[in-house]
Amino acid sequence: MRRRKPEVIELEAAEVGAIVERTKSALDTKEYEKLKATVETCFWMMAELEKKNATLARLRKDPASNTKKTEKTSAVLNEAQGN
Repeated sequence: MRRRKPEVIELEAAEVGAIVERTKSALDTKEYEKLKATVETCFWMMAELEKKNATLARLRKDPASNTKKTEKTSAVLNEAQGN
């Protein structure tokens, strides 16, 4: 079954943060932390995707940075060993 495309709405991070905070009393600590982490991840992904060269494939491969990998470790180690 295919998922429907969700309606995209513009929200400020502060507004969503306030909504998440209001759920704190209704959730146990683990559930609240999961919800908070999910929301933060969504905002981070949206910000990254809005950057000029960001792609989902690159975010999946290396979510911590947008740096390009140019050298293989084996090549660097071979040079250091004089091979």
